[in-house]
Amino acid sequence: MFRLTQILQNSLIRLEGWLYQFFNLMKNLFSWLKQLLIFLGKLLGFTDEQDFLETNEEQSLKPTEKEAVPSKANIGLQDTDSTTRRPDSKMKDFIKMAQQLKTSR
Repeated sequence: MFRLTQILQNSLIRLEGWLYQFFNLMKNLFSWLKQLLIFLGKLLGFTDEQDFLETNEEQSLKPTEKEAVPSKANIGLQDTDSTTRRPDSKMKDFIKMAQQLKTSR
């Protein structure tokens, strides 16, 4: 049983070493990425803090103008502009047939 515990302890020690190496590599990669972004920011001129802040006037809320909501009395059949749609001869035929059926009943 002593040999099994020794194998388990050695495996955990190796796992700890691999995890340490992995996270150390990740830390180095993110550090390199951070330095690259800082360099590009300086190169492009994003060094002033005021570049990213809005003025106080832009941060305040402005009241919006309320639009007139049409009441139900004003809502009706509105005339459609017939110039925007071409006349549909099939629809006229259907309407005529429907009217004939309506009068024949």
